[in-house]
Amino acid sequence: MKPRTHSSKKISAASKAFRSRVLSLERLEERVVLASEFSTTFVERSHVGLFNRSATPAEITAIGDALDRTGDRGAAARRMANSAEFRQRLVRDAFRQILDRGVAPSVLAAQSNFLARGGTLDALYSSLLLSREFSQRMTNGSNRSFIEALYRKTLGREVRAAELTAALRTL
Repeated sequence: MKPRTHSSKKISAASKAFRSRVLSLERLEERVVLASEFSTTFVERSHVGLFNRSATPAEITAIGDALDRTGDRGAAARRMANSAEFRQRLVRDAFRQILDRGVAPSVLAAQSNFLARGGTLDALYSSLLLSREFSQRMTNGSNRSFIEALYRKTLGREVRAAELTAALRTL
């Protein structure tokens, strides 16, 4: 039996007919589409992690819509992490961790602005650890008590004997 061959003209005509039927799509009306479940979950979890609170419906809509359009979770996370609210949380957390207290509104604004201008968390923590208040409230004025307080406040543990000896040599 001889294999069947088709002329390229017949294949082209059949292909054209097929495409015209398949590709004729009906235009739909414009609609408002809510943020996808994935985007909503990302926004909700990000807010709890970054801001220690739930996202508002407006935040879920705005950030979720941007995510649905771009798919760029990194950009959304950077935008949230670079927000004034997040910088303020970082400052509040630093004061609670190092000085065991809240922060005055004027100091909160100044330290948040410091971070916004490119200041680092390392510099913020260093300024608190080297402050007179830290020395007066957390140590008895000796180098030993300073090192012990430094380990408790920054690492959440007691200093080991070898670490204390090494640190005291450097002071």
